Amino acid sequence: MKERLSIATIYNPKIDGHMRPAPSLITPESPTLFKRIGVADYFRGLLARELYGKSYLEVLRTEPLEAQNN
Repeated sequence: MKERLSIATIYNPKIDGHMRPAPSLITPESPTLFKRIGVADYFRGLLARELYGKSYLEVLRTEPLEAQNN
């Protein structure tokens, strides 16, 4: 499996909006790796979460990273 890099860029999002991968980047060969989430929910989770050594992005994945590598 070829590795890819996802970079989230957020600039003044509407608090009642949603964040998700750009539809133009999603294909059958390159499916989405992250869930759609409300902006308010994203920031609430980001600021409230105790990371325990993990990135908050791990919570947003559609499936665990270990399962994607199998």
